[in-house]
Amino acid sequence: MIISSSEHAKQLAVLVSSCDKYKDLWKPFFTLFWRYWPDCPFPIYLMTNYQTYPDERVTCIPVGEDRQWGSNCKIALKHIQLPYILYIEEESFLFKSVDNNKILDFFTFFLKYDAACLRLFPSPGPDFILPERKDIGIIDKNADYRISLQATIWEKSIFESLIIEGETGWDMELKGTKRSQNINKPFLSVTLDPETGKNTNPPLPYFSRVTVKGKLTREAIRLCEKEGISLDLSARRVYTWWETIWEKSLVYKAYINFRHAVGRQLRNIGLLKRT
Repeated sequence: MIISSSEHAKQLAVLVSSCDKYKDLWKPFFTLFWRYWPDCPFPIYLMTNYQTYPDERVTCIPVGEDRQWGSNCKIALKHIQLPYILYIEEESFLFKSVDNNKILDFFTFFLKYDAACLRLFPSPGPDFILPERKDIGIIDKNADYRISLQATIWEKSIFESLIIEGETGWDMELKGTKRSQNINKPFLSVTLDPETGKNTNPPLPYFSRVTVKGKLTREAIRLCEKEGISLDLSARRVYTWWETIWEKSLVYKAYINFRHAVGRQLRNIGLLKRT
């Protein structure tokens, strides 16, 4: 029996991961979400601690006291009865229109391929391109960041099995990547732009650097000004010009690359544990 894309849509829910200390981002997030994805066919869930967001299109899941991302997410997932989720975080601000047909096409392929996940925002992208789909590839089992908390379609039971209570989101990306090596189903990602080799045209086009270390970035402020959306600048600190300049400097980038390279080498020889 052939199942239509509209029937597939009934199997997936969008989980917006957040907590109350980021409630100042909820209004700009959802304003841009509905502006650029007004016909989203999936139910929307927002993970919070105690607060709610006043929008009848959004179902809030108050998980109670903040016990780190892992514990909060496990509670939230138990409130979602559908077998698949599209995980996205509250600081992923859409800035271009989302094509429902494209999203449903990717979801349909994900189901047919019997994958564990399909990353819709290739950061990082896949390691091998599929011969049958030039816009989708496989993430190697030993790849760094095989798990990324960028926007991703997940088989909910697998996502839940990889989460450890008390872990942070960073733990999930690092330690969860190691745990994911025990999952036999393929981990997929959409590919980078073939012309530029960059993440320039993802299916979910969003700005991913709204905050850094809890501080608002100046790029996020400029985006919201362009979109005519106000940010509560009293709710959190703004990234300073000096911090912005330092982060973009070649010295900083060299330091980050060196730190990652050393970390990989130490893990390879067993001196730094990831489990």
